[in-house]
Amino acid sequence: MSAAAPSPALTSALTAVRTCLAAELDIPAARIAPSDQLDRLEHADSVRLMEVVARLEDRYDVEFDDDRVRAADTVADLAALVVDALEAEGR
Repeated sequence: MSAAAPSPALTSALTAVRTCLAAELDIPAARIAPSDQLDRLEHADSVRLMEVVARLEDRYDVEFDDDRVRAADTVADLAALVVDALEAEGR
């Protein structure tokens, strides 16, 4: 049985997360997979990852819960955080 395809909202959020990570870490977005550990990405450190979070908050005009940000381990986790924040605001 194959896994279900991600929702359009999650697909869009994954694209945005990968784009922000690529820009901040100076690596091609094509080399960033949803399952990649955030802290293991090339050039990643806590400051750069927080810059990515700030970019995403600005892009979507949302504020993420600090505990959820700290709990995000993978690119997909960060994308899910975006989706959840948008859904919480009815968007």
